[in-house]
Amino acid sequence: MNRIQKWLGIELIYNQVNDLQNYIIGVRGELASLKMLKTEIAVHNKALARMIAKLDPVFGRDELSPKRKAESDKIADDIMNKLLSEHIIAKQAGGDHS
Repeated sequence: MNRIQKWLGIELIYNQVNDLQNYIIGVRGELASLKMLKTEIAVHNKALARMIAKLDPVFGRDELSPKRKAESDKIADDIMNKLLSEHIIAKQAGGDHS
């Protein structure tokens, strides 16, 4: 019986099917890993978007809008004034030697 199966190629087909099944199992594992990675990336993208929104609250608005530019410039000016004030206070307190 074994010789007939070999002669018909049944053993070879069985081995190839077994190899394909093992390959499919591996691919399914990789797909599951990619799905988890996709979820992690989505979480990180959301966190990054929240950070950008905190850094520039008008980021999502039209870049060419004069109102957006004015608001952005005001935020930039406020931040620069705050940093300058903190620098002056630190320098007066002796915390900065620059």
